[in-house]
Amino acid sequence: MIGIPAYVPKTMKSEDDYIPYIFSEAELESIFLCADSLVPKSNYPYMQYEFPMILRLLFGCGMRIGEVLSLQMKDVDLENGIITIRNAKNEKDRLVPLHFNLAPVFIRYCIAIGVNNKSEALVFPGRDENDRIISTYLISY
Repeated sequence: MIGIPAYVPKTMKSEDDYIPYIFSEAELESIFLCADSLVPKSNYPYMQYEFPMILRLLFGCGMRIGEVLSLQMKDVDLENGIITIRNAKNEKDRLVPLHFNLAPVFIRYCIAIGVNNKSEALVFPGRDENDRIISTYLISY
């Protein structure tokens, strides 16, 4: 209008053409079976336990990967089946219900990696109990 060139972005889509994929029961069973069959590697001592549990929390609780990987034992109330997510999206805390079938699996996991009864412990440690697991561990495993 006043002779100054300006960038005009393309018009945004008014409709979303994304179609979600819904896994069948057989596909889910296959995914969990594969996760449960991981072979241990010496440089990732907990990964054979962590990956199946991470997968179950993502699927069973609808958590984001960053939320799962930053959990500490003090955030998990197994007695009441509640997980507290701290500093989630928009810097807010939120409570996530833990399905009653998932609680015993979670307890066995915590015992297997030795974090039960350690409130400050990371639920998903990296190469050692003081190292935070990062998603690149999961990708490179």
